[in-house]
Amino acid sequence: FLDTGLVADGQGFIVFELLEGQTLRSLIGAGLPIDSIWVVHLIAQVARGLDAVHAKGIVHRDIHPANIFLARVRPGLARVVIIDFGIAKLVDSIVGLSSERVDLGTLTYRAPEQEHDNRAVSRRTDVYALGVTTFELFSGLLPWGRGAPTDVLERKRLDPTPDLRRICPALSEQQAEVIRWAMAGDDMKRCESASVFADAFAAASKVTTATPAYLDVLLTLAGSPPDP
Repeated sequence: FLDTGLVADGQGFIVFELLEGQTLRSLIGAGLPIDSIWVVHLIAQVARGLDAVHAKGIVHRDIHPANIFLARVRPGLARVVIIDFGIAKLVDSIVGLSSERVDLGTLTYRAPEQEHDNRAVSRRTDVYALGVTTFELFSGLLPWGRGAPTDVLERKRLDPTPDLRRICPALSEQQAEVIRWAMAGDDMKRCESASVFADAFAAASKVTTATPAYLDVLLTLAGSPPDP
């Protein structure tokens, strides 16, 4: 955020940056073709943001496409902004920014440890959600489908992580394996950080994150208004 303060009657306020663009959810909903190169750059930007907040001891706890915003910078360039820290948690704090006694996070993207004890979250919790988001980017599907919350939770508990290559055969086994690593049910067997996941996926995709990203091209295709 840009600023905080109090108004005349004592109520607090927070000033946020005004963003122009759209969420990743809107791109997925538009059904646009998304290739590995674009996903590598997207994940790299999200990972940088997550690493920054994790370094401050904060876990987002609700990473999913609607909370990943593609902000237009100028024609030909868009940057990724992670939004909605409403249920973020200080890792070493007993009290986060929301109650520990309610379900937190969007169901399909919640890591298994969130189902048992919201106080058990760590940066690997956000890595899991980023892995699920990556799965959805390529397939257009959620790993355990949709339905009643109890049904989704039961499928997550009983079913192994789906093989993304059965849906997207163009992906390499190395790419699919990195995504499975990010979605490991046991957090101690999961990528230890968002940047580790991003770097591993870039390597599996044979892409360097130094290559210019083309996020703004997708924004235009998805119906964002043209620049004046």
